[in-house]
Amino acid sequence: ARTTPDKTAMVWCDDKGKEAVFTFGQMKYFSDKAANFFKSSGIRKGDPVMLILKRHFTFWFCTLGLNKIGAITIPATHLLTTKDIIYRNNAAGIKMIVCVPDPLVMQHIEESEIQSPTLEHKVLIGQDREGWMDFSKGMDESSGELTRPDPDEEVRNDDTMLLYFT
Repeated sequence: ARTTPDKTAMVWCDDKGKEAVFTFGQMKYFSDKAANFFKSSGIRKGDPVMLILKRHFTFWFCTLGLNKIGAITIPATHLLTTKDIIYRNNAAGIKMIVCVPDPLVMQHIEESEIQSPTLEHKVLIGQDREGWMDFSKGMDESSGELTRPDPDEEVRNDDTMLLYFT
C-alpha cells in the first residue's frame, strides 16, 4: 500500500456477474476503516470475532482490520445452525458476529443469543435491522486512518489471529 498504492490487489467476482476491483491503497483504507469500526465497537486485541460473509469482499476488509488490532478472526460458513453457532460462541468466547443479510443466517444467530453469554454484538453487512449494528454505516463513520496502538495492544508474532472450526 505504501510503495504501489494504485496496483491491483484484489479482483472480486460473484456468481451473478458482479465485479469489484480494489487497489492496495484501497485495501489499506477500507481495512483501516474496518479496524476503527471494530475498535469503536469495543473489540480489542485477543477478542474473537466470527465472520459469516459468504465469500463477500467485505471479508477481506474485516479480516485485515481485525488483524491490525490483534483480534481473532473466525471464518464460518453460512450453513451453521443455531446449535453450531451456540457451540462456537461458547467454545471460543465469541464477542461479535459479522454476517451477510441472509434471513436464515440472521435467524440462527438471533436464536443463539440466549445461550451465548459472551456475544455482545451482532453486525449486519449492507442492511439496517433492529438489534443489529450496521457495518456499512459504521464504515462510513469510521476514520480511514488507523493510529498505532499502545504498546500493550501491539500485535505480536505469537498472537492468535485466526481460528478455524472444522
